Amino acid sequence: MQNSIMNIVKGVVVILCCLCTVHQGHGETARYASCYPTDGSAPYVQVTGSNIEVTYVTLVQDFYDKTRMIRMPVIYICENAFRDRIKLRCINILSPLVRIDKLAFCNCIALDSVYLPVSGSYWYNKSLALETIGENVFQDCWKLKYINLPVSLKTIKRCAFLDCWSLPAIDIPYTVTTIGDYAFKNCKSLTSIVISTKLGYMGEDGLGEGIFQNCTAMETIEFYNKYNLKIKPLAFDNCKSLKTVKFNYNTIVLIDSCAFRGCTSLKKFTIPASLT
Repeated sequence: MQNSIMNIVKGVVVILCCLCTVHQGHGETARYASCYPTDGSAPYVQVTGSNIEVTYVTLVQDFYDKTRMIRMPVIYICENAFRDRIKLRCINILSPLVRIDKLAFCNCIALDSVYLPVSGSYWYNKSLALETIGENVFQDCWKLKYINLPVSLKTIKRCAFLDCWSLPAIDIPYTVTTIGDYAFKNCKSLTSIVISTKLGYMGEDGLGEGIFQNCTAMETIEFYNKYNLKIKPLAFDNCKSLKTVKFNYNTIVLIDSCAFRGCTSLKKFTIPASLT
């Protein structure tokens, strides 16, 4: 039974890649409903105009000589799945995800809003939830203005939001333990950021190198992390508008080279007691 379940899950991953590959060159008004995978599943990715909805897929499986219709969620969005869809403007993911793989939405230059699932419900595991946003997932989404990050999220990998120039704010959940190198580099519209309580929980490398480099509109940074944390090289390099840096707990163990280089508006900086 367990092997059958794992085969279904693997099938869901493969189907999504196949669907996106088949329709990569088609017009934005096309529907994925014209493509039926060979394993008997129903279509579950719909494209209407410039919007995409990722919903459930219904699989026909034979358990103990009985045919059953099982409502299965899409739990992975594969590498390059929607890459270079330059007319895509909105993504609404209704299915509970566990992971979005690297480059999944890279270079969707018209994308302005992303709605991620808040929580998931699975017929044999009700705790499924999004934990990882992979490398370069939203890179070069120049017009992205809104994305909700669920409280289940643990890892934001390197360059995940690189060059999202129009993103004005992002709420990083307290559950996030790791943010990779250059994750928010060149997010030139970000005005403030709060570093959450669990960063550093998996070790002092919770905060990546250059994560907010060239965020030229950023004015305030607040640290609420309760675990030892290093501020890596170039972390806030060239944040020209930065005026306030606030440490709410004495958990910063290192401020590395060029971490605040080019922060020409920074008037006052209190060194946390953990560094003295």
